[in-house]
Amino acid sequence: MRLFLLPAAIMIIAVAGGYFSLHSTDNIPTAKIRKNFVNAQETMAEVMTETALLDNDSTNEETFIHYFSQLNKQQNQMFFYRFQENQLRNWSSNVLNVSPDLLKIPDGAVIEYDHNILQIFKRKTKNSFLLGVLVIRRNYYVHNKYLRGKNNLGIPENVTIDLTTEPSGQWINNLSGQPVFSLVKNKNFTENTALENLFFLLFIIGFFLFLAATFRLKNKFWILAVLGGIWLIRMLSLINEFPEGLYRLALFQPFTYSFNSWMFSLGDTLINVILILFSVLLLKRFLPEKFSFPKFILPANILLLAIVFELIFMFLKSLIFDSSLNFLFFSLTTVNANLFFALLAILILLVGFYHLSKFLLGNSLSSGNKTIYFLSGFSGGIGLFLYQILRCSHCWITGMVIGISFVLFLWILYFLRNKRPTFPFLILSIGLVSLLLASLFFFFSEKKADATKRLLIVKLANKRDFIAESLLPELGHNILSDTTVSNILFDQSVSFDKTNEYLTKKYFQGFWNNFDFQVTVCNPYDSLNVLENSEVVNCFSFFNNLRKINGIQLSDTNFYFLDNNNGRNSYLGILPFYRNGKLVRLFLEIDSKLISVKLGYPELLINGKTKDIESRNEFFYAKYKNGNLIAQLGDFAYPTIDRNYRKALGKNQFSFLKTDKYKHLIYKKDSQTVIVLTSPKNSFWEFLMEFSYLFLFGVIVGITVKISGKKDFNEWFQ
Repeated sequence: MRLFLLPAAIMIIAVAGGYFSLHSTDNIPTAKIRKNFVNAQETMAEVMTETALLDNDSTNEETFIHYFSQLNKQQNQMFFYRFQENQLRNWSSNVLNVSPDLLKIPDGAVIEYDHNILQIFKRKTKNSFLLGVLVIRRNYYVHNKYLRGKNNLGIPENVTIDLTTEPSGQWINNLSGQPVFSLVKNKNFTENTALENLFFLLFIIGFFLFLAATFRLKNKFWILAVLGGIWLIRMLSLINEFPEGLYRLALFQPFTYSFNSWMFSLGDTLINVILILFSVLLLKRFLPEKFSFPKFILPANILLLAIVFELIFMFLKSLIFDSSLNFLFFSLTTVNANLFFALLAILILLVGFYHLSKFLLGNSLSSGNKTIYFLSGFSGGIGLFLYQILRCSHCWITGMVIGISFVLFLWILYFLRNKRPTFPFLILSIGLVSLLLASLFFFFSEKKADATKRLLIVKLANKRDFIAESLLPELGHNILSDTTVSNILFDQSVSFDKTNEYLTKKYFQGFWNNFDFQVTVCNPYDSLNVLENSEVVNCFSFFNNLRKINGIQLSDTNFYFLDNNNGRNSYLGILPFYRNGKLVRLFLEIDSKLISVKLGYPELLINGKTKDIESRNEFFYAKYKNGNLIAQLGDFAYPTIDRNYRKALGKNQFSFLKTDKYKHLIYKKDSQTVIVLTSPKNSFWEFLMEFSYLFLFGVIVGITVKISGKKDFNEWFQ
C-alpha cells in the first residue's frame, strides 16, 4: 500500500489547502442576473411572436411537428407549447409536466410550479393558444440531481428566489418594469481564487498519480476494491458537484455544450471516458495473461462488442446533434479548446473500445475459432445495420457504414492476432479512423444544418423586420416631439410636398432607404379617394379600418404591423398632433422595397447576438408570391419565376434541391407563397481538410504518447 502514500498525501494537502483558501462573498451578482433575465425574456418574446405568425399562416400539422422539434434543440431551458380546445397539440420538450391550467396565469407572471420557478408567456392566435415557459430555477429529480440549481440567469445556488409581494431582497423586474421576484442571500457562497485553483491543480496531479499506482497492484481483491471505490467517488462527485472548484468551471456547465440529459456536461463526459478506459485496462490486469473465454462464449462477447460499438456511435451522434460544438474544422473560427476536449473524449473512448475488444476476445483469436469468430462478427454487422433501419427507414446508408466498420474492425483484430503492430500500421489505423470520423462528422453536421434550416426557413417565411420595429418607437417619439413638424401640419399655407420633403430628409435616411413611404395628413373631416374602387371615404375611418382588419400594434408605440399578405413588411404609423383644440393626424405607410439585396442580418447590430445560421453571410434567401420573385436576401442570382422550385416540391411542403455548387431548401408556405433558402454545398476539398485535421490530431497524440512512454514503439503499442 506504500504505492498510494504519495498520491494520497498530495490529494489530502490539496483538499485541505483548497478548503482554507476558499473565498466567500455575500455579494449577489444582481446586475448580471438582471441583464441575463432581460436577454432571456427578449428571446422568449421573439420566439413567441414567430410561433404566433406561423400558427396564423399554417394549418399543416407536419410543419408544427418539425418546428417544435427544432425549438427543443435551439432554445435552452425555454419550453414552448401549443394548445387547441384545451388539448396539448405540440410541444418543444416533455421534461416539464404542463397542463392547460397554466393558460390561466397572467402573461409575464413568475410562479412556482411543480417545485420549479417559471415565467409564463402567452399568445392567442386565431387557431390556438400558445404557451411559453422560461425556467428561472429548476429542481430536478433524483436521476438528474447533478443539474440541480442550474439556470440560464446565473443565479448562485445559495441565493433564494422570493416570489412574495413584499420585497425581501433585491428586486428583479420583467420587461414591463414590474417587479416579479427578489433575490435573498441564503448564505455566503464561494468564488474562485488563484490559490484555490492552484490547490485544485495539485489535486488533479495527485489523482492521476493514484490511478497510475493502481496499475502496479497485483492482489485481485485490491484491484476490485480500488476500481469500485473510484467509481463510487465519481458518482458522489457527480451528484454533489465535488470538488466545488471543478464544477464552477465553464467546461462543467451542463447547458453550455449539451442539450442531452444523459450526456451531463463536456467536462463530465471527459472524466467518464477516462475512467472507462482506466476500468478496462484494470480489468485486463485482473485476468491471467493466457486467459481465454470458452469457445461458446465467443458469440456472446462479439454481440456485446456490437452493442458497445452502437453506443459509441450514439455518443458521437449526440455529441454533434445535441451540442453547440461545430465539428466542421475547415471553418477555423469554430476550432477552440472545447472542441479539443470533445475530440480527446472521442479518442479516449475509441482506445477504450480497442482494449475492451482485446479483453473480451483475448486468445480466442488464435485458438482455432475462425469460423465462429467471423460468423458472429458478420451477424453483429448485420444486426447493427438492421437496428439502424428499424430506428429510421431512411438510415440505410448509416447502417451500412456502421455494420461494415464493425466487421472491418474485427477483421483487423484477427489479422493482428499473432503479430505486433508497427508504426506504419498505427499510421494506417489512424488514417482509417480519421476517414470514418470525417465521414460521420460531415454526414451528421449536414443533417443538423438541414434541421436548423427547416426552422430558419419557417422563421423567414413569417419574418417581420425586427430592426424596423426596434427603431419605430424612437422614430415616432422624435416626430411627435418635433415642433417644426407640428408647425408645418397646422400651417395651411405649407404644401404637402414641403411636409414630405422635410420628413424624408430628416427622418427617412440610412436604414430607412430600404423602405417606401407614403405620408398622409388629415383632420377629422378630410376625405380620401380610394384608387382601387374610386370610392370617397373619411380619412380617419379608412386608416382605422386598415388598422383594425390587418394591424398588430407594436407595444408602447403608435405603429402597427400590417398583416396584408403582400410579400412585404408593412407598417402603419398614426401620429396625432394637437393645437388649440384642433386635431391633425399624420399617417405613415411604411413598406419594405420589393427587392432588397443585402448581406447579413442588421438585427445582429442591435442586440449583438449571434443567431445561428442567420449570422452567416453564405446563406441566401428568396421569396416568391404567385410565381414571381418579390424579395431576396444575398447576392445569389435567383430566377424571377419559381417554376423549377415548385416542380422540385411536388406535393411536399419541404424539399431539398441540389445544383452544381448549391443546396436549396424549398418551403411552400401556402398555395401562393414559396420560400427558398440557399447555401453552398460542402466540397470534396473541405472533406479532405476535415480528414487532414483529424489525421494530424491522431498522429500528434500517438507520437506524444510514444515519446513519453516506451523506447520501443512496438512494446508501447502492444
